[in-house]
Amino acid sequence: MNYSKIFIFGIISLILMALFSSTVESVSLKNLKIKNNNNNNNNIENKHKTKKSLELTETQDFGSVKCPDGSLCPNSNTCCSASDGSYACCPTPNAQCCSDKQHCCPYQFTCGNGGNICKPQQGLRFSFNR
Repeated sequence: MNYSKIFIFGIISLILMALFSSTVESVSLKNLKIKNNNNNNNNIENKHKTKKSLELTETQDFGSVKCPDGSLCPNSNTCCSASDGSYACCPTPNAQCCSDKQHCCPYQFTCGNGGNICKPQQGLRFSFNR
């Protein structure tokens, strides 16, 4: 999966929504579950022979965010505690994890309406580009 394309699309979508609305829809964590990287079966001799080890190598080469449980999110993501006790990836850096443990909001936004929308922090204003 190409995380950079998902990340760029997510950022562009959030910016456009923020420009044309006083609130934006929060990002659902439901489909953003992450791989647990705590598997100690990574044999050095087979490092480049299995898909699993290639994924681990790819993650290490491009950087990643380590969550408190040891699992990894793609670089520039935020780890959020999910409702099932695991961690999920919010596809924006420095995101606000909503208390419903199912949604997140981009930096400088707060969760509103039980986590269903993201509201700009007080004093945050957007100006039009001309």
